[in-house]
Amino acid sequence: MKRLLLTGLAIFFAFSACFAQIPIAAQGFESDDTWLYSSYPDFYTQGSDIFNINVGDYSGQSPAEGNSFLLLRDLTAEGNIFQDTMYYHYVTFDPIYIPTPHPSDLKLSFKYYIGNKYEYADFLTYEILFDENIEWSLGWNQQGVNSSTNGSLIDTSAEFTSHLPKDVTDGWVTQTLDLPDTVSLVRLRIGSIQNADLAGLDDFSLFFDAGDFVAPNCVASSVYSSNEIILEFDEKILQPTISVEGYSVQDITLSNDSTQAT
Repeated sequence: MKRLLLTGLAIFFAFSACFAQIPIAAQGFESDDTWLYSSYPDFYTQGSDIFNINVGDYSGQSPAEGNSFLLLRDLTAEGNIFQDTMYYHYVTFDPIYIPTPHPSDLKLSFKYYIGNKYEYADFLTYEILFDENIEWSLGWNQQGVNSSTNGSLIDTSAEFTSHLPKDVTDGWVTQTLDLPDTVSLVRLRIGSIQNADLAGLDDFSLFFDAGDFVAPNCVASSVYSSNEIILEFDEKILQPTISVEGYSVQDITLSNDSTQAT
């Protein structure tokens, strides 16, 4: 019976799915998405001025994924922060701690579209902060005026801060960013400053792009006690989960070098 248990555990590790991507957090503005966020200002719909989650199509544009997306249209509604003028409307995603140990190739991906071509004073912008850095660009909360003012509100000379290309008018575009593999925490803010234009955001995902990641191979196994076994692997184990039919696995302990599971 012990031999059967050892075999079952070895098979589990050897054939645990080798995903092309290992998800960490996701938000597509669906009711069950779990990557939380806050908005500035609060979501609103005032006539043609819309900063809100749109369900279904809008002006011929379907969501990139699922049934909903964040719609940004003519963002100068009266009574919201600055009256009848241009300022950034944005969402700030909750900080995400990066699990360790982990494979390389940490990435952030999202989709955006521009329905009406952004003009000289219109910008769709993102900013990413890492680890203990919590200092967002001050321009997120300042009033815009014209092309030179709006374009310089956010300091895009900073790494991982940028205006998205404006010359995109053919549906959703996927933006994928390679993040430093050594970071332990990721913060994201994204939004737009515009007047009488249209944009959408959808399908945000923070993940490991594992590429050719292959599950570790079990190279040895032994019975440690009447209710414990030891498995040795040819490389580090990443957050193992064991499920063997007919057995109840109570706990898993990794060795210091993460190559042995008890």
